[in-house]
Amino acid sequence: MRSFNLYRAFLALLTLAICGGVTLLVLLPTKSKPVEQPATDQEKNKVARELEELHQKYARIRSVHILATVKISLYDGGLREGSGSFEYWADDNRYRIACHTDPQLELVGDLDEAYNGGRFYYLDRKTGMLSHSAQEGERSLSALPNPFFLPVDFFSNDADECVFCRLRLKDFKARSTRWDKQKDKISIRSKGKDRLTSLDFTELEIPGEVIDRRNSKFRLHVTDSGNGVSRPDKIERLQANDRPLTSIVLNDYTSTVAGEFPRRIQVQTFDDQSTVVLRVDYYIEKLELNQAIDQNVFTISNDEAEGVWDSDEKKFIKEKPLKRKPQ
Repeated sequence: MRSFNLYRAFLALLTLAICGGVTLLVLLPTKSKPVEQPATDQEKNKVARELEELHQKYARIRSVHILATVKISLYDGGLREGSGSFEYWADDNRYRIACHTDPQLELVGDLDEAYNGGRFYYLDRKTGMLSHSAQEGERSLSALPNPFFLPVDFFSNDADECVFCRLRLKDFKARSTRWDKQKDKISIRSKGKDRLTSLDFTELEIPGEVIDRRNSKFRLHVTDSGNGVSRPDKIERLQANDRPLTSIVLNDYTSTVAGEFPRRIQVQTFDDQSTVVLRVDYYIEKLELNQAIDQNVFTISNDEAEGVWDSDEKKFIKEKPLKRKPQ
């Protein structure tokens, strides 16, 4: 239940990665006083076009391989820290996720999920059990959110009717994200100029879905990068009364075919008193887009598990050996 509750709180969004020891403190730019006048339709349309282009950039990606290491900080009853990793491959409608977290954190541990276009695989490396079925799983079971989709978390599909629903690469191609339902409901909250960089920023809001039986909304801090391209550098999911649910801060950008992508990402989740209960700092070690991927990676072999369960046939294909009790 601990793992479920922490993960559900974590996904008042989401479902990335930094292994090894660098605590990431990301500071948002110092801002001037926001402009209070109402936004014009032209300004709203400009913001909508920029976010639409970001959606289109993800839709044009043919394949992705991302590897991240993670530092995890839990604040429930005292600070506990550990590390983890997250690796993700995707090619068209096929994908694989490999997620690891330190066992002392008591989160969901070493899990692999894969879909090869015809069969869905779920491998619990801790227990050595693999299950598979013809039906693709809609929900993500890994302990950490996928870092590749954190910069576009406001496109996500998760809501109370589909807990842990994952974003997939094919959702952008098929336009099955929530974007088309919400893009006409953008409101601009404020505008200003960064005092240090003199870059323009816009703070906007997008209605969200019902999370834990409460209405939610996204608040985006979007900065003009200086080359005519705007990018979100902070994404908050809030309750209707502005109490925070999750916060994603994006930093240290690099250029990719999908636009500028952050190499450092910090995610925080909050309790009902707006206190941080979980923080995950990601460092992107590898990001490869539109490169060839060995198709075998999308199938988890029976040889990787001690026991194999066929969920369609409701039978064991390979039974896990019984462990003998010590004499």
